[in-house]
Amino acid sequence: MAAHLGLEDMMLRLLCEQGLCPDGKPLPYEDQPPLHYAIISAHPGCVSVLLAHGADLSKTGSEDETPLECPLQHGHEDVAAILFEAGATATNRRTADSIARRGALTGARLLSHVQSLNALTSSLLKIARWKHVPLLREYFDTVAPLVCSRYNQQETSCPLTALVKRLLQSKFAVSTRRSDIASREAVEVALKEHEHFVDVFFLVSISHSEVLRDLLTSHPELKTQADNALPGCINRRLDGEIVACLSRAGYSLPPPQDPSSIDTRKWRSLHAACEAGSTQQVRDLVKRDDVDIDARGLRDRTALHVAAQNGHLEVVKILIQHGADLDARTCFKSTADNLPTQRGYHRIAALVREARDAERGRHQQ
Repeated sequence: MAAHLGLEDMMLRLLCEQGLCPDGKPLPYEDQPPLHYAIISAHPGCVSVLLAHGADLSKTGSEDETPLECPLQHGHEDVAAILFEAGATATNRRTADSIARRGALTGARLLSHVQSLNALTSSLLKIARWKHVPLLREYFDTVAPLVCSRYNQQETSCPLTALVKRLLQSKFAVSTRRSDIASREAVEVALKEHEHFVDVFFLVSISHSEVLRDLLTSHPELKTQADNALPGCINRRLDGEIVACLSRAGYSLPPPQDPSSIDTRKWRSLHAACEAGSTQQVRDLVKRDDVDIDARGLRDRTALHVAAQNGHLEVVKILIQHGADLDARTCFKSTADNLPTQRGYHRIAALVREARDAERGRHQQ
């Protein structure tokens, strides 16, 4: 209640004098953590107080939205800036889309508040994954030269943070042969992080297309890897901006796959029912002997992948109850909990993980 009404003094007394937890369990009539109430009600002071006392930035609200999604959706940019400074990141597609919807200039300015190289890397890769080209261009063209020094002394924890640090530095410093080689090496190493291959490929094609062009020329195997990974992530009709970036980097998508070459008989009905969220149809189909619950469809997705990716919780429960393969991976190596996480369906992702852990526990007994 104090967070909802913006009562900072009362919040401080509750947190400091009574020792209440900033993520305390909501009252019966409340359905969100205190931080979400403060954010939605646009009380920057209360948000800062809760964050200073350790409020969890990953805790989701009643609609599975992260704290960062709330101010972006409601237009509270001052609150979003506070959250970015505190370490919030774009953890899924909904958050990345929300940042982009504020406009390229505003979105880039919001990203300028990110203090940690790790947090910046996470957000930039997620924004690149969902192909927000104008936002990333604005960031690298206008913001990166101004904030680059902030990250110079920060340690790189993995090839991905090393890549982002290198890309930022190249926007700030004069290009030399040595710096160009360093940029190519950083991209090459980061592309070996197979789980993030598409994210890295998109990010570099948008921000440093010439570096990617040189790499594709000297490493033809990257073209083959991209041919396998990218087509399923791009709508040729709608994603013209990223297609143009890839073209400038010297990469062209392979011709579309001939639908007649795919045997859809074994999976079409179940996959279609899962995509539509038709719980009764799914129940009927999984009981039939001629239906393979783990049959592979487009991009090697099983019915569980399709249901989870589209946010159909009840369908996911049915598939799990009927023994769907919880470890199956798509052609992009995504599991059934990776896909809903990217789209913000955290409850579904948690359900799949819990079921997988329980299954492994039974096997170990």
